Amino acid sequence: MKKLMVSALAVCAVLLMQSCYTTSTYVGNAKPNRPMVKVQTVHNSHYIGGLIGDSKMRAKDLVDGENDYMVKHQVTFLDYVLSGVTFGIYTPSTTTYYVPFNKGTKPASKKKGKWDDDDDDDD
Repeated sequence: MKKLMVSALAVCAVLLMQSCYTTSTYVGNAKPNRPMVKVQTVHNSHYIGGLIGDSKMRAKDLVDGENDYMVKHQVTFLDYVLSGVTFGIYTPSTTTYYVPFNKGTKPASKKKGKWDDDDDDDD
């Protein structure tokens, strides 16, 4: 019984030591210290520990043709939980696309912000 308890605690300790994996890639003239605006978030589905993916995406299509952008790929805690529950058969991840903040850049959120105008006829 004692060996079973020690083994269970060791497995729990290993699982708790995992962190959320995040990678940021800057394309074009995008710089880490430049303010960015989120324009798109895509949830990726992978199978068998990430060996098989569901589709291929083109980053240029998701950032509206911008030449400068950042791609942030991460595996969140919830992604780890889903992967653990399915024993690695389904392993999701999340990719978020950012463009440098410009005056005309609109954020991806649906909330009304300072970029949204009720009327498009500015005098």
